[in-house]
Amino acid sequence: MPGKRRTRTVLSALLTLLLGAGRLAFGSGYAIYEQGANAMAQAGAFTARASDPSALFFNPAGILQLEGIQVYGGTTPVFLSGSSFESSPPGSDDEQQYAIAWPSSLYFTQKLSDSAAWGLAVTSPFGLRTQWGPSFVGRYISRESNLAVGNVNANLAFSLNPFWSAAIGIDYAKAEIRELSRNIFLNAAPFFAPDGFANLTGNGTDMGWNLALRWASKETGWRWGASYRSGMVPKIDGNIHFDVPPAVAASGQFPSGPASASLPLPATAVTGVGYLSHKGRGKWEIEAVALSRDTIVSTYRHFAGRTRMSFGWGTNLTNDFDGCAPQPDAGLRAISLVCKVTAANGRPAVKLSDNPRTAT
Repeated sequence: MPGKRRTRTVLSALLTLLLGAGRLAFGSGYAIYEQGANAMAQAGAFTARASDPSALFFNPAGILQLEGIQVYGGTTPVFLSGSSFESSPPGSDDEQQYAIAWPSSLYFTQKLSDSAAWGLAVTSPFGLRTQWGPSFVGRYISRESNLAVGNVNANLAFSLNPFWSAAIGIDYAKAEIRELSRNIFLNAAPFFAPDGFANLTGNGTDMGWNLALRWASKETGWRWGASYRSGMVPKIDGNIHFDVPPAVAASGQFPSGPASASLPLPATAVTGVGYLSHKGRGKWEIEAVALSRDTIVSTYRHFAGRTRMSFGWGTNLTNDFDGCAPQPDAGLRAISLVCKVTAANGRPAVKLSDNPRTAT
């Protein structure tokens, strides 16, 4: 089955190239943050508050606050335009073609008793949409990327005591590759032919799980929340189609047909602390998210121009040599440095932490 193995290899390579290129072209990467109007208005700072049915996405332990049966949903038009790519050399400037995406969500919650509740969420937590013209300088990396992931998530939330609640849930994700395409350069030995074109389509599913915790001192005042959602790896089964000149097709090097690959969907972890000064009116809320360098960059690009942001990064920002030497060398380990804010706008400031040793 050499042809089939080759097809799978090409599919995997194209997935890597196309999705990698898409991450550069589409600032927020795969993650879609628009999962609830309330959370969006707070730039995603909702893990501790979790006060409406979209808590199923941000912190399912929060649904225990919701009375009766509640249904909540929405959709957000995302206008994908204005992105450009400038290369040097040759110095060409390409504009991304106009497109629109509609990430949507639907939530259902029911309080079973004072100590238990359940909920069901249908969301689109990951997606990607880019499209470039036929003369795009990066056409051999990506022409169009159209990826959608739908997720069904069921949760059971329960009270641990008057202050603590927890939730456990299962996820079922379906990933659909609607199109991943790029040009194929053929104007070289042995073909010396015009460009070809490769297009991938397919879909796959996987299951995952999630856990959440929430603490609240009382109806108003301090609260804390944390949520973890496992990664998933849908196995994509689909087809790859090569559109190449007849002479190239006759060589058998570009066989169209069935193809398969894996599409990793990353795990997410978030924690936040908040303060509610009056019932129904939030004074302020702070969120701290487990971020890598890549997610810091993608989060900044996503919220740039919408709200003020600041990020902190740990020890390895200025020292990533540890582990690079052929032999272990303690001298290459990074020095643990911590910077803490002492004042903001002329007012004293403190660091809040659930760990008393790191609070100030």
